[in-house]
Amino acid sequence: MTDRTKRVFVIGGGITGLTAAYTLLSTSDRKNLEVTILEREPRLGGKIKSTKVNGNIVERGPESFLADRAAILRLCDKLGLSERIVGMGPEANQTYLAQDNHLFPLPPGTLMGIPFLEQTLISAPLPEAKEAAKSFFALPKSTFLTFRQGLQTLIDALALAIGEEHIRLGVRVVRINKNAENPSVDSNSSAYTIHLTNGTTLEADGVILTVPPFVAAQLLPDEEVKHALNCILYSSVATVTLLFLPDQVDTTNLKGAGFIVPKTEPHAITACTFQSSKWPHSTKDGAIALRCFLGGVGQEEMALCSDFEMTHRVREDLRTLMQINATPGRVLIKRWPNAIPQYTADHHERVVAIRQLLTERFPGILLAGAGYEGIEIPECIVQGEAVAQQLIDFIQQTTLVNHAS
Repeated sequence: MTDRTKRVFVIGGGITGLTAAYTLLSTSDRKNLEVTILEREPRLGGKIKSTKVNGNIVERGPESFLADRAAILRLCDKLGLSERIVGMGPEANQTYLAQDNHLFPLPPGTLMGIPFLEQTLISAPLPEAKEAAKSFFALPKSTFLTFRQGLQTLIDALALAIGEEHIRLGVRVVRINKNAENPSVDSNSSAYTIHLTNGTTLEADGVILTVPPFVAAQLLPDEEVKHALNCILYSSVATVTLLFLPDQVDTTNLKGAGFIVPKTEPHAITACTFQSSKWPHSTKDGAIALRCFLGGVGQEEMALCSDFEMTHRVREDLRTLMQINATPGRVLIKRWPNAIPQYTADHHERVVAIRQLLTERFPGILLAGAGYEGIEIPECIVQGEAVAQQLIDFIQQTTLVNHAS
């Protein structure tokens, strides 16, 4: 008897979902395996989004990744992207801490992390804050990397490698129903039915959910699973990028990677990247780019306020902290509601319990993404690869059980 084709759906087309689909399609065991990404937005990439403004590269979400993360470097090598990777500029070797309306240099050897992903900003007086920042940001023998044309390069390369025939955009899933009491041993029909907003359905033998936990909770018809997923809380953030002409800003104030702001300080900005210094390849004709971050736990109202208020508060902070009075030529705002998962002390145990529940009640449905085991890009790649292999193992085991029965 010939095994029928097993239909697998990856719900969510961010970096985790793309990596999972790419891994599934790259495996030597993909015979009789049909893989499709379902993404509700009209574009792939999730929070990774690079745009060009007057020739300048502007990241709307994360801007880089750590150079010492093997998973992303290995993936880049497979995709032929290694030569497109660039490091930080020579002036990005200093990070500052905002305190009492001034910027104080942090100890040598510390590097500014990725503000978009860091919500535990320093909340102590200056001496203690410096020590905390040193511990938090210290990355010996390490640096940050990106792509010459922005992080979107990685998304586009994955999409090309996966193939458009395996990608469906603008498709929204509303629920997933189990077709049999024990799907893992039912070989005559698909294990699950995926219901879409347009009323159509898809039959699935396996599902990888890479959407945020609170979205996954809406799709699974089990109250205990829903409750557990909804206990993983998120905060909202926003980025505000300001572009200036070369003669509008004194570049002597831009020697470094940027600054972070303790929560005890009366500023809207939580961090700022000196983009044109940190990533000199990203700006054109000497343009000055500053990328500011707002929101996070306890400050979410700033990530959701009007464009006018957000721009006003950012410019006030830059005027106070950096003596920048010029009017920017462009201001680009990107809000990310419910974007950053908040890992509590019991987060790991919570995730283990959720996955155990799924194994028992929804075998063949797997979870991965920033809400579970790491929010940085390399960590999401690791999760995507791991969950793809887990699903392959599940399908192989199911096939063996079916043959034995």
